[in-house]
Amino acid sequence: LPIHVAVPAGRGSQPLPDVALHRVSRMDELVVRVGIPRMRAEHAALRVASRAEGTDAVVAALADAVNWRVTTPQRLLGALPQLPRLPQRRLITEVSRTSPQERARCSSGGT
Repeated sequence: LPIHVAVPAGRGSQPLPDVALHRVSRMDELVVRVGIPRMRAEHAALRVASRAEGTDAVVAALADAVNWRVTTPQRLLGALPQLPRLPQRRLITEVSRTSPQERARCSSGGT
């Protein structure tokens, strides 16, 4: 699996083997600079979900972030306005607003 690295949008960077570069605008707003600079968990989870293929993969990406306790649905929703051009925004918003119990009921076919 490649290592994912966020770099400022205007920065020229050479591709490296096993490294996936993600060009990010407004880097200062999205990165925690305490210790090793890293993308905030909410923004990273939202970006992963936005690139997922299919509803189940979007749900899985967001559920993983919440289940691993690196973020909460409320924090995901709070971070959405900072990513106005996020692909699959409507689906991500809907999934983030749905409780785990509702998701389990829907996926099991219950009413």
